[in-house]
Amino acid sequence: MNMHKEYHSILDNHPDLICRFDTNYIIRFVNRSFADFFGGEWTNLVGTDLIEVVQKGQKQRVKDRLASLTVEKTQIRSMRISPTGKETIFSWTIIGLYDEEGKVYEYQSAGRDITAEFKLSERLEQRNQDLEVLQTEMRLVLDSMPCKIWYKDDKNTILQLNETAADSMEMDIKSVEGANTYDLFGD
Repeated sequence: MNMHKEYHSILDNHPDLICRFDTNYIIRFVNRSFADFFGGEWTNLVGTDLIEVVQKGQKQRVKDRLASLTVEKTQIRSMRISPTGKETIFSWTIIGLYDEEGKVYEYQSAGRDITAEFKLSERLEQRNQDLEVLQTEMRLVLDSMPCKIWYKDDKNTILQLNETAADSMEMDIKSVEGANTYDLFGD
C-alpha cells in the first residue's frame, strides 16, 4: 500500500469528523465519519459548499467564527442535530493552512463528538450548585444554634463549626475550619 492510500485509510476510518475546505468554503476532502454524519456520500460532498452541507443559510455566522480563529485559538464548539434527529455536541478544531505569504488558503477541521462529556459536565455543575445550596443551608442551621458545635474528623481536624464555637475561641470560622485542634489548643 502506498503512503497516500495509507494516509487516506487512516483518515477514512477515524471516528472524528474530518473535513478540508478552501477559503471559498468549497469542500476539498471529507472522511467517512463526516459524510455519514451529514448524510451524504463523500464523493457527492467534495466540491460542494461546506456551509450548505453543515449550516444552511448561516454563511455570515460561519465566516465570523472562522475569522475569530488564530494560530493559538483553533477550537469552536457547536451543537448539531444529526439527520437521525439526535442532538450531538461537537468540539471543532479548525486550523488554517497558510501559504508562503502568510495567507490562509485552506482550512482543516476535525469535529469530535463531546456530547457525553458535555452532559456529564452539565450534571456535575448542577450537583455542585446543589451542594453549595446544602452547605449554605447547613451553615444557617449550625449558626442558629446557641450551643458550641465542632464537627471534626478522626484526626481532630475541625471540618465545620458554628459561630458560637468560633466566638468562644475569639476566632473567625474561616481560620478555624481545616485546622487541627492540637494546633489550636496545644496542651
